[in-house]
Amino acid sequence: MSVGLVAPAKTELEWLASHLGLSQVDVINRALQIYGYVERQRAVGGEVLIRHNGETEKIHII
Repeated sequence: MSVGLVAPAKTELEWLASHLGLSQVDVINRALQIYGYVERQRAVGGEVLIRHNGETEKIHII
């Protein structure tokens, strides 16, 4: 399988792989699992929230 990435996604993939010490394939596999989880939660009315410095923010993926 080959994947065509837009430039910002390619840059993010390269950064994540380097930062985490993972292969690009491992990063893509993890990203797909997280995305699947988020979409399954949204399908049943759930939300994904992030808390940073005491502030809570709802994550929107469009």
